[in-house]
Parts: sequence; C-alpha cells; structure tokens
Amino acid sequence: MKSDFIRDLGLGAEEREWLAVAIDTAQEAGNLLHQRFGEGHHIRYKGEKDLVTVMDLQAQELIISRLKSHFPDHTMLAEEGVADEETGVPCWIIDPLDGTTNYAHGLPFFAVSIGLEWAGTMRVGVVYSPPLAELFVGVRGKGAYLNGQKLTVSAVQTVKESLLATGFIGKLLFPGSRVFRDFAAFSIRAHG
Repeated sequence: MKSDFIRDLGLGAEEREWLAVAIDTAQEAGNLLHQRFGEGHHIRYKGEKDLVTVMDLQAQELIISRLKSHFPDHTMLAEEGVADEETGVPCWIIDPLDGTTNYAHGLPFFAVSIGLEWAGTMRVGVVYSPPLAELFVGVRGKGAYLNGQKLTVSAVQTVKESLLATGFIGKLLFPGSRVFRDFAAFSIRAHG
C-alpha cells in the first residue's frame, strides 16, 4: 500500500525517499510506543507541567538513528534536546511522542510526528497514531492524506454546524485569558 501510495503522488526520487523513510520510521517508533503503552513509565518534568518519559527518549533515539542512517548529511531538531546548527541542508523536525501527558496517564491518544524542512519550506510530514492505526501524510503541493485517502476541508459553512476539537497549553488557559474567552465563545456556538 505504501509504495503504491507514494508512487501515485507523482513525486521525484528524492521526495519519494524522504517520505518512505519518514513513514517507516514513524511507524517503527509508534509501534515501540504502543508495545510499551500502559507500563507505568517513570515520569520526569522538564517544566512545571511539561512531562517527559523514558519512552520519549527511546522513541527519539530510534527515530534519529534511522533518519541519520538514511540521510547522514541532514540535520535534526528534536523535542527532547537534540538540535543541529548547520543551515542550508534538510532538517528533520521530530516529536517522538506527541501527547506525552496522555501516554503517561494511560490515555490512548498519542502519535509520532516527523517532518522535513528545507530552505524554509516544509516538504513532507508524517503523523502516526498507533492506538488509532492512523497515518497522516502531508506533502508540499500534493495535499494531506489519512491512511492513503486524500483529506479535504469540511464543507460546513458556520460554527453553529461544527464540532470543534482542540488542545491547550495549560499556561495559556486561565480565566480571563484570550484563549479562554475565545474557546468559551466558540463552544457556546458549536454543536460541541
């Protein structure tokens, strides 16, 4: 399925390789996270409420190792403390465990996120959610896909016909904050 999907996008050889490696890597890291889900991992804090688990670090190590083996000249910018400084070369942007708080609390809503930026432009992006078996792929100029099916913008025209979903950075959500006011205004107008 993956090779047919990538071939059908009409990408050049370099882009095909980037995307294939990103998909394989995200799925491998996601499967590692899924296998260890619910084991009660040790949690440490990198901020007041910002969690990191041993699985963030293991998944990140796996991702960087795989990407470096395929693209040794590329740079890496990863959430858990890895950043290369070289400019002018492709840069992989990595969140090895997107949804660490959910993962750490046994809530099965988490993913692996990997994107490639080059010359100030995002080229490919992959988000893999192992508990939901959802693979999101985005390619510059080719659109976004979920499990190989093209995604489209909703045809809903008004907020009152919409179902809204979001997440918040806790420090931005407090009574009186703009985020709080905007969310309240949208929620009373939407389906839910």
